[in-house]
Amino acid sequence: ADLCAFGDDLGTVHVLTMRLDESEEKKHTDDRVRFAPLWKTSVHTDWVSRVRYIAELNMLCTASLDGKLALIDFERRAETRYLEGHAKGVYSFAWSPEHKFIASCGMDRSVLVWNPFSTKLLSTLRGHVSSVAEVLVNERHLQLLTIGTDKTVGVWDIRSQRRIQMLKDNRRYPPEDTF
Repeated sequence: ADLCAFGDDLGTVHVLTMRLDESEEKKHTDDRVRFAPLWKTSVHTDWVSRVRYIAELNMLCTASLDGKLALIDFERRAETRYLEGHAKGVYSFAWSPEHKFIASCGMDRSVLVWNPFSTKLLSTLRGHVSSVAEVLVNERHLQLLTIGTDKTVGVWDIRSQRRIQMLKDNRRYPPEDTF
């Protein structure tokens, strides 16, 4: 069965099963997908901002505005490990399957790089002057890309954990002039 996972404003992660209703009466309608609750678990104390399944770890990784990431064992949901180190809320994270780390970002303007197996913080990347909304891994070029809410893009070397370049969009965008 296909699965769908999401978090809510209370810190709960929900996992649903999805299946296609192939009955004759639903054959030509848009409401053919059926969802059924599979399990849920409360792992955060604030809004869950990101949920992603990491197949290589068989874990559901979640980020929250409570400043933590949770690694939920998909089979044994009671075994949750936390990555704690952000001073403020976490917006996003990225998994590097080749280098086996998780990079996370958020309100505190830093990008934290984690070992998901030991839950240890490997490094802190600093250089943004606003919240960091997104972090991406470019395995091919051994880079992390970060996107700040002030319309900056950071390019970081994975090996040295240093910033290579910071790009800024100086064009004005009404009404808020953010990305």
